[in-house]
Amino acid sequence: MGFSLIDFFIMISVVAIIAWFATRSRHKRKYHIEERALLPEATVFTNSSPLLRIPQAEQGEEPYFLCFDTETVELLPKDFSLKCTEEGVSTPPLVALSFNLLTHEGHSLLTHSSILRSTAPITPSATLFHGITEEERATNGRNPQEEFHAFCQAFQLCRVVVAHNLASHKVFLDNDFRRYNLDPLPWEEKLSFCTMEEGYRYLKQVDPYYIGASPSLRLLYSKLYYDRYDMHYSESNKSMADLLLVSACLAFLYNE
Repeated sequence: MGFSLIDFFIMISVVAIIAWFATRSRHKRKYHIEERALLPEATVFTNSSPLLRIPQAEQGEEPYFLCFDTETVELLPKDFSLKCTEEGVSTPPLVALSFNLLTHEGHSLLTHSSILRSTAPITPSATLFHGITEEERATNGRNPQEEFHAFCQAFQLCRVVVAHNLASHKVFLDNDFRRYNLDPLPWEEKLSFCTMEEGYRYLKQVDPYYIGASPSLRLLYSKLYYDRYDMHYSESNKSMADLLLVSACLAFLYNE
């Protein structure tokens, strides 16, 4: 029996389908499509979402990543990220610091989140943004120098520092270290991974219709894990929620 033109086109179609699935696999698309994620008002509950649970490290695993997030007593202008590399740029004091120390496989060695005491007033707009009130800081605030010391200890152990909009968070920490006369962090000794920058590159690669600027953390996480840009979020601690979202985006995006 001869090899017909129809057989040839069938063979080409099969090869094309196999190649398409192989391409999807290389892009590591990890979409977690749940029934509630398909609803118009789908919500991610950061306190309970199984996708945001970080497994504990086993004995003998070594630290590799240091993910962190900061919150300030005032909101910054939207163009701050464009100015944050300017020498001498001023920033408001921190009101929260969260960080976790992860192994190369993404297992948790340490997770820490704290509200920081200071005399700088928390503006109403900042409270609306991160949820921290003057009353909560007065009750639960911790000594910033002690918290910065704990961060430094974790910093010394890691190889890669990770944050969303890493440049801005580094400036916030540097300025607060100066406020308390602490030695500056040697950022140059560590590798850096910014989920905002890496996320932007990824979205431009996989989504030809993405025309946005650098993605927000929640927009990025929504696309990486739910294949949509409009998920809603429910959280009780924004800084801790940001930390979990950054860790999840790192797990998706990082390729050594």
